[in-house]
Amino acid sequence: MKILVRKINAPILFCIGIILLFSSCNKFEINNQTSVFKDVNIITMNCDSILFKHSVLVKDRKIVDIGIFEEMDIPKDAQIIDGKDQYLIPGLCDMHVHINEDEDRLLYIANGITLVRNMSGDPYHLKVRKKINEGCLIGPEIYTTGPIIDGLNPYWPTISIVINDKEKVFEVISQMKNDGYDAIKVYEKLTREVYYEIIRVAKELDMPVVGHVPESLSVRDVLFSGQTSIEHLDGYDRYFGVDLVVEETVKSGIWNCPTIFLYKNYESLDSLKNNPTAEIKYVSPGIVEYWKTLNHREEKKYVKQMQLLNTLTNNNANIVAGTDAGNPYLVAGFCLHDELSIRQDAGLTPYHVLLSATRNCAEMLGCETRLGTIEKGKDADLILLKNNPLEDINNTRSITGVMAKGSWYSKKDLCSILDDAAKKNSLMQKITFRNNVFMKLLVILLAITFLSTFLIRPIVWVLSKNKLKSLIHNNAHHNKFRIRFFVISVSIISLIQLLLIATLPEPTIQNGLPAVIGVSKLVRYETLLPFVNLIFLIILLILYAIALLRNYLSTYWKWQTLLIISASIISLVLMNYWGFIKVYL
Repeated sequence: MKILVRKINAPILFCIGIILLFSSCNKFEINNQTSVFKDVNIITMNCDSILFKHSVLVKDRKIVDIGIFEEMDIPKDAQIIDGKDQYLIPGLCDMHVHINEDEDRLLYIANGITLVRNMSGDPYHLKVRKKINEGCLIGPEIYTTGPIIDGLNPYWPTISIVINDKEKVFEVISQMKNDGYDAIKVYEKLTREVYYEIIRVAKELDMPVVGHVPESLSVRDVLFSGQTSIEHLDGYDRYFGVDLVVEETVKSGIWNCPTIFLYKNYESLDSLKNNPTAEIKYVSPGIVEYWKTLNHREEKKYVKQMQLLNTLTNNNANIVAGTDAGNPYLVAGFCLHDELSIRQDAGLTPYHVLLSATRNCAEMLGCETRLGTIEKGKDADLILLKNNPLEDINNTRSITGVMAKGSWYSKKDLCSILDDAAKKNSLMQKITFRNNVFMKLLVILLAITFLSTFLIRPIVWVLSKNKLKSLIHNNAHHNKFRIRFFVISVSIISLIQLLLIATLPEPTIQNGLPAVIGVSKLVRYETLLPFVNLIFLIILLILYAIALLRNYLSTYWKWQTLLIISASIISLVLMNYWGFIKVYL
């Protein structure tokens, strides 16, 4: 019996570790249960009127009927959501975000945001988008650009593709289209020649071009170039108060995505470092530490931008809501409500503010047939509010539930999502590789085992010329030495990796290892790190099983190898629990 237990210990531990590691981080089930919002006040966003005491039937992720509850054909198994004295609006959209953390997608849902436009994409975003679309992860619909395209000396060198020769444009854009990105983002260092070639090729490949106004052009050049949207009211600085530019903006039909709260935040950066908002608890400590290293900007933009936004809106220019979430103290999800609030302060009516975060976004993306309003046949992206947002746009914060593609999340669910995020970040502040006693003891134990078993003895053994040659001989007598050699190799690499993680600075671990190893454009640490570990573990387990079955290992070696396997599994599970790694298959 003891022999049997020894032989199955490693496989059992391995399986338990893998199950824990790959277990879904979604606490809530994604369901498509037939639901009905009963006797709710509906703000359809087709106009600024309200349908009082109406009901909305949702089935198979779509709105299938709207009417009076008693007159509707409601399935017996339908989930009844009481909407009495509450308000139903379309899901909100944030049209300028940077998804930096896995928890961002949950924060968006918790704040009623059911669609985001990610403005600097990489393979990670494509992978997460796929999982959300398949119903494997909770999150908003993701519309993402490819990596930023910029000229020489780019502003963001680690996340930009530099093009200074127009002959390279077709290759880059066609690759982005093949990869599955939704749009092309242009930036400020592009030459005039390359910019217009990007516009031409993107039109040929049916890829929208969005982004900044290059320094080599004026905003008036961009208005009629074919670019779909301008971010941050970029390029308008020197035209504040010029009516002609407002008229040309309206005439061109271009979309603008102002991010006014971003600039207000930048002007308050020093005070936010010392007195951050309550939502900071939903941001990982590593990112907060990075934000504290940044200096405030002297740009006094946001007041003038508020005035320009008011003028553009009053002249019926195309405007959508965006935040640039991911920038300092702009917490995913929450900052959209701040942006909407500051737009109301700029003089916009609550209806026009809400329009910029719902119907206008759908029209800009060409998705108006399924998004943006509450109508039959459209996607069931809905927010239930306690108070009327047409009276005060700040009432968009009074969320009592969110429906994303037919899946309902009650107020209790949303609070639980936020509580989990806050607890995880609180834990990351208290339990890190720097101050966690268990982690230190684990590393010390591994180091002692490594030095005594896998370093000193193997070096002495390998230095023997005859034993070294035995590795290439097909002699059954030497099989056990080959097995030991491979076990040693795998264990050394695995241990070095663990020691590296244990000694790197905390912000580096929490923000991502690609910054250290220079592969941020290829893969994020959330996928790279665990798979490397898992490959080692699988190889080690196979070798261990072979060695056990053929009795190649002494009792001492069996338990030392088992210790390495167990410690590696424990480290993986702990890193997953603390949020240092995330796995997407």
